[in-house]
Amino acid sequence: MNQMVKTAAIITARGGSKRLPRKNVKLFCGHPLVAWAITQAKNSELIDRVYVTTDDDEIEKISKQYGAEVIRRPNWPDADKAAANRPVLHAIGKIMEEHPELETIITMLPTCPLQKPEDLDNGIRKYRQIGADRLSQIIPQRETVVYRITSPCVARLVIFDKKYHYGILPGGWLITSPNWYIAYNLGMPSDLDSDLDLPENWPQIETYYVTAEYWQYADTDILEEFEFGEKIMEYYILKGQGISVYKNYFKEWTTKREKEKELQVSKSMEEKAVEQLTRMGVSTDEIHL
Repeated sequence: MNQMVKTAAIITARGGSKRLPRKNVKLFCGHPLVAWAITQAKNSELIDRVYVTTDDDEIEKISKQYGAEVIRRPNWPDADKAAANRPVLHAIGKIMEEHPELETIITMLPTCPLQKPEDLDNGIRKYRQIGADRLSQIIPQRETVVYRITSPCVARLVIFDKKYHYGILPGGWLITSPNWYIAYNLGMPSDLDSDLDLPENWPQIETYYVTAEYWQYADTDILEEFEFGEKIMEYYILKGQGISVYKNYFKEWTTKREKEKELQVSKSMEEKAVEQLTRMGVSTDEIHL
């Protein structure tokens, strides 16, 4: 019998990276880049199953080695032009064929690996607590100064703010329901990057968010970003412990859960013993003596 899957992580990882070729399998702090997103999700307390959607044999092999289930994408003729929305929608459909009970998805990009061990669980808890339709990470900016480049060597000031009115979306993950994700994307003009990048097609929506650390914005789309991200990852998260940082987090919450179960069992046994003694006519005072 299949285990219930109410919360699933869907990691998008294609093989045809253009700016940094094969970046998803390139070693990042000693492990393939895609492996970090898998490890973060696999060691979460609140994620039931981890899926990787890919079109690549090597990514599939690595994903399985690190414990993810793999969903192979169709051979779309315009795959290079498609946004990540398309493979996520395909993956949702495949998952819900086996698990119609699916309630929550967290879509993840391997290219944003700077996640602390507890980040995904904290995000899911906040999503459930406030009843959000979608939730992401945002890094509030103390000062936001943005210039629009109007011509070579000329730029015009468009935003000047020093009161935390703006924030940066790290882009690592999004938490939502499969129904919301499907409905949202059906309302988009297309699923091509070239169309979604046009200002007139930007979705006019609000999003709930949890605050990320200032240093958690580090994309890995070019070599300089990739190498810089490794330095940040090691300094702020791994601290010489490597990938075991996430496995230690897993041990912490599983140990805590086991202790809670033991306390519940002990309390239940005590209550039954008191109830039995009471039926035998033993007074409450005598029992507690």
